[in-house]
Amino acid sequence: MLVDDILGTITPTNSGAIYTIKNECSQFLNESAGLPVFRALPRAYDDFQRVKVRHQKRYDSVSEAFNTAFQNETHNIVPRGIFTQSVMMKRSAETEPFYVFPIDGYKFIYSKGVQNSNINFRQVFETLNRNVDDAFDITTDLIKYTYTKKNLVEGITSDSEIIFYGIPHFYAVRVSAIDSYNKLINR
Repeated sequence: MLVDDILGTITPTNSGAIYTIKNECSQFLNESAGLPVFRALPRAYDDFQRVKVRHQKRYDSVSEAFNTAFQNETHNIVPRGIFTQSVMMKRSAETEPFYVFPIDGYKFIYSKGVQNSNINFRQVFETLNRNVDDAFDITTDLIKYTYTKKNLVEGITSDSEIIFYGIPHFYAVRVSAIDSYNKLINR
């Protein structure tokens, strides 16, 4: 008998975790064509973690521009969104990469060429703000008209940041805890 069996902990190789992902995240597994998305999460998380989407309050100009651009789609997309990367990030002292599995019913947006919207659009906003009176409106329009909600695979393969929204939680699996993403999703 394994220690995990005695303690009852869930690991990514545990059939319960795999069943949960296949059962609750089938939309993502189908739409992503077997391609992963990543997010840096705290090292303290378990190897398999249910992560609640926290409604964080962010009131900087770029966040407000995003919220304004997508106000017809969802209320406050930035604090309610799950910002993921299609390229695995490096570990830090506090975080490490996890595979992200949004639950069924999610919506997504991305803009080709935007790998980190916070950095990319902050630079645009600051440049415009120094030179143009309507910096906020221009940034909002730029965001609104450059993002798409079609073809998740294209977003992933273009190394774009993908924002998932409209769900209360997602599942995350520590990258270093499994041998192969394909083995995980194809069990």
